[in-house]
Amino acid sequence: MKFKGFIDIHAHILPGLDDGPATMSEAIALLKLLIADQVSTVIATPHVAPGFFWPYDTQIMQDKLFELRQAADQEHLEIEIIGGAEIYLSPEVGILAEERKLPTLGNSDYVLVEFPRNEVPVWSFGVLKKLQKAGYKPILAHPELNAGVRSDRDLVKDLHRMGVLLQVDASSITGRWGGEVREFALKIIVDGLVFAVASDAHSPRRPPELSEAQRILGERYPIVDPDNVIFC
Repeated sequence: MKFKGFIDIHAHILPGLDDGPATMSEAIALLKLLIADQVSTVIATPHVAPGFFWPYDTQIMQDKLFELRQAADQEHLEIEIIGGAEIYLSPEVGILAEERKLPTLGNSDYVLVEFPRNEVPVWSFGVLKKLQKAGYKPILAHPELNAGVRSDRDLVKDLHRMGVLLQVDASSITGRWGGEVREFALKIIVDGLVFAVASDAHSPRRPPELSEAQRILGERYPIVDPDNVIFC
């Protein structure tokens, strides 16, 4: 029986698909870090984006997931690994949504999407609405890392009002990406706009940091219950 711990909905752990681990041994090392960080279930979310894994191949993703699960079993690692993806938002994603061809988190209706790093394109809200109309439930990854989002906090409120779920990276809370990102992440958490904190782990050089983020949040904002509200 696997222990009860964090459910990490965003981690790059499939080897050789994106900027996560290049080899199986690196992927296993990252899984061990996740376990040490109290993660009991992790969703593998390779980038589905031009320049990484596009057009994506469902069979390749399934094969990599199967291989990682086998390797984890051989290492006797107590962690559940679920399939998913992190989808780079583009107009083409809206077309794939209408055709019900988007990779989801654990075969659910939830899709993890991300904006370009430094902007919020004018077509973004239209694509998100197409996802919702097609029956998907979009989760926006790390809005705090997007300079365009940080420059206009009403954007976060607009996304929240339209039913887009927001996911903050643990490393943003710990300060890995600087003070501005950290304060923005904490602000939207305290304002009740965040659905989940996830690791967005990529490698031992970019580790999970979930436990540290939970500690910081609990110390700085004890009114927020990270067990029931933020960390899923």
